Amino acid sequence: MRILSQDRTASVDESGVSLLVSENYVAAVFPIQEVGFVRLGKYRSKERAMEVLEDIHAMYEELPFSGNTVFRMPME
Repeated sequence: MRILSQDRTASVDESGVSLLVSENYVAAVFPIQEVGFVRLGKYRSKERAMEVLEDIHAMYEELPFSGNTVFRMPME
């Protein structure tokens, strides 16, 4: 399962790997120091980076073993 933050700029899974939007890129943050922070992609704007993060979630939901496994934190 992935949990998407209320502002839709960060996502974390059960293993502790976070995906986040910072400025105009999408990055992965790993819970082990040896790996740390990995920039996955740089985009023309923060809005585009947020679209890409949403695309990742859409693909994650289509995995055959996962079903609907992205929880979007409610705005209120």
